[in-house]
Amino acid sequence: MSQSDPAEIAAGMKELARAAGGLHAAACGKVLSGRWKLIRKLGEGGYGSVYEAEHLILRGPVAIKVLQVEHAQDAALLARFIREAQAAAMIRHPHIVEVRDFGREQDGRPYLVMELMLGRTLRDVLVEDGALPADRVRRYMAQAASALVAAHEADCIHRDLKPDNFMLTSDERGVKISDFGLCIFSASHVRLTGEGKVYGSVQYFAPERIRGEDPTAQSDVYSFGAMLFELLTGRPLWADEVNPGRICQHHLHERPPRISSIVRQPVPDDLVELTELCLAKNAEDRPTMQTVAATLAGRGSATTAPLPSAPTAAAPLRPRLKPKDPASGPTAVTTQVDLSSTVLEPPTARAWIGAGLLAVSGLALLAIAVSIIS
Repeated sequence: MSQSDPAEIAAGMKELARAAGGLHAAACGKVLSGRWKLIRKLGEGGYGSVYEAEHLILRGPVAIKVLQVEHAQDAALLARFIREAQAAAMIRHPHIVEVRDFGREQDGRPYLVMELMLGRTLRDVLVEDGALPADRVRRYMAQAASALVAAHEADCIHRDLKPDNFMLTSDERGVKISDFGLCIFSASHVRLTGEGKVYGSVQYFAPERIRGEDPTAQSDVYSFGAMLFELLTGRPLWADEVNPGRICQHHLHERPPRISSIVRQPVPDDLVELTELCLAKNAEDRPTMQTVAATLAGRGSATTAPLPSAPTAAAPLRPRLKPKDPASGPTAVTTQVDLSSTVLEPPTARAWIGAGLLAVSGLALLAIAVSIIS
């Protein structure tokens, strides 16, 4: 086939699409572990597909996430699947998507059985409706904050808070947090995502994570603040920047834009103040998630609530630098940033973006290797 023949290329693409459709159709009707019947495909991500399914006996509708065949031998993704199931089993909360079962297909691929959520994500809402009214932001984020308090009390740090992982109920009165696949249990300090790598979505990275320090519950607070900003304004913190390296530099050094400079309608002062406090560059200057939840629920103020004197799972733990290797010469922090789940504007963009060297506080160089797969 001629590489320059558009008609032949189009025909080849159609054939590939028909083949893919056949595979998806073949999957529907399949029974997993003798009890879960796949009904229809709901979506597909970078490494897994999600199906609506039902239990053969109980007939209750569920969602099932199945790892794609090409990733079945990927130890990191297998660990991520298991970690998501474990986190959901440990943290039972009405505003966290429930994981009900975990198993493996005959070919070894793992799957997760989850509560079926057919509503929109907050990403969908932002794309379709723009900025949300303050009362909706307060309601959704108060619910989410209460869920994250439960997670932090269980020593679990989500690490991937973003609008894509906040699912609305069908009546859009409530929200539930999904995808704990990148979470860590801070007390164990087990690095399952690879030494020296930072995983997540660059628009929501806390500064200490960019510097290569251990994430804490306060890192989630920063990401939460970035979401508050986006929901109130309809745009991410650094909407005019698409280069991940420069976005990281903004997180480290630049003051976020003022909400009042972006939106025309007035935003309640307490929401503006809470957003700014959550986005403090230093982790110890941010409120705890308990304080955030109380403020959003109208039970306190983010400026008056004192930080705990002793660190807890949800307290602002002071980030720690990795121990220096005596043989490595002068102190330097080099972090490889994997942005496989990053969503940049527009949210559906798919690209490989290379990032250059990033100066960190004049003391170190941050080498960022970026791979963006939405």
